[in-house]
Amino acid sequence: MRNNKNIRSGIEVDQYGAPVAYWILKTHPENSSIYSSESKEDFVRIPAFTEFGRRRVIHLYDKERAAQSRGRPMFSAVMKDFRSSGKYLSAEVDAAVANALVAAYIESNLGPTEVYDLFGNDEDGDYWSAIADKYHKAPLEGGTTMVLPVGTKLSSHDTTRPNKDFGPFMEEIDRRTGVGIDMPYELFMKDFSKTNYSSLQASLAEARRYFNGQRATVVQMVLGPIDELWMEEAINSGRIEAPDYYANKYAYLKSRWIFAGRGYVDQVKEANAATMRMDNGTSTLEDECADQGKDWEEVLEQRAIEIKTRRALEIPDPIDAMIQPDEIYDDNANQPSDGQTDD
Repeated sequence: MRNNKNIRSGIEVDQYGAPVAYWILKTHPENSSIYSSESKEDFVRIPAFTEFGRRRVIHLYDKERAAQSRGRPMFSAVMKDFRSSGKYLSAEVDAAVANALVAAYIESNLGPTEVYDLFGNDEDGDYWSAIADKYHKAPLEGGTTMVLPVGTKLSSHDTTRPNKDFGPFMEEIDRRTGVGIDMPYELFMKDFSKTNYSSLQASLAEARRYFNGQRATVVQMVLGPIDELWMEEAINSGRIEAPDYYANKYAYLKSRWIFAGRGYVDQVKEANAATMRMDNGTSTLEDECADQGKDWEEVLEQRAIEIKTRRALEIPDPIDAMIQPDEIYDDNANQPSDGQTDD
């Protein structure tokens, strides 16, 4: 398959670069004995469309250049930062663990010449071998007490761990990583302790723009095609009646996808803002409910059930104060007025 010019990264294309079929590996890619062979017998060919044009494969990826057949991971732009931060974190952890032990240097109060005169210049002598076996090869553990050789003294180990710059450095790496994947630091690390309400709202607004763009891509390339395939199958099997479906396909498939709600930071402020947007006509109940992951029709239906139940149980409901009576009364005569006067 590697020498086939019409197959690129498992995607078979036509002369114009449009996908014709997808070659899917029969087993997991980590099975090197099969993956390394790359023979056609190890793959199954799935046509991209049926003979009558029905989609068979849904392939989601961000196309960033012409003739691109496969997408790239969203973390590819920050993999270097991930690797650097991982190595630095491991080094700091190792240093902190080492400094948590009782570590010390052994210093001799004799000069090199005096030591050699006393014990000899041969490092393989009995004295030096005994010291090497006892101190160099023995594992260092926390709380260990060692007997020092004659003529030596203990000098404490001055450590600078944990490094005071470790936290700011890792935070900067995390911020760079968040920017690389279009996500604010607060969401990426789930750390909201260093921001105020205005800054957090600005960060979330920026993140929502990116999320909405990704959601639109998912709707267009995944959810929409799946909905179309499901609808066509349900109609052809007789489970759903849809007259002139193919002539009015757009109308039948028109839908709005509701994703998870964004939640509240300050419920009072954001609820008041939603009310103002609906009052001045810049938003609708459908938009506000969808923003919180709810369906506006279900909200109204549930609200109607609750109002009916409250009235049946004679429980006061605040909405009753906003409902005007069916009859309009004349303020002067305090009698029902239908536009006519009595003689």
